[in-house]
Amino acid sequence: MSYVVVHTPSGSCSGQSAQDVSTQLTTSSGYLSSIVSDVTGCGRARSPWSVVVRPGQTIRVTLYDFGLRNRRHLVASLQMTTRRSTPAIESPCHIYAVLSEPATTNQSNVTVCGGKQRVSVITTTSSNQLNVVFAHQDIVHRTPHFLIHYQGLTLDSHRLL
Repeated sequence: MSYVVVHTPSGSCSGQSAQDVSTQLTTSSGYLSSIVSDVTGCGRARSPWSVVVRPGQTIRVTLYDFGLRNRRHLVASLQMTTRRSTPAIESPCHIYAVLSEPATTNQSNVTVCGGKQRVSVITTTSSNQLNVVFAHQDIVHRTPHFLIHYQGLTLDSHRLL
């Protein structure tokens, strides 16, 4: 049996001592949890997760989405209650998080959308730094649960893909 170790801060990022809680991650691989973010407030806009891997590496980001069953149930309920002449409206992207690379001059963000696949590779950065901001969503009082896995890659790792 294998276990996944999820980064958990030493305190809350929501309280007055949020500046005392470190959200900088310097390990080459790790998991960020929506549940930990909900409980601690870490990983939100006020205190984003800041991932820094070794110079020369890039970061691959993968989403593990555990909210699919709840979302499918919600969509099915909406379709049943919608009149036949009016199609149910389904958002093309359920925003889970926003990723940005602070070390690049191109400040484009990557939006992490959920509700489509259980596991999906989101992006590979062009630098060794990444900020992760979790979006707060309450879908019929059920926040979707997910993990974001980051992994530092060397140039040799890219060739294997």
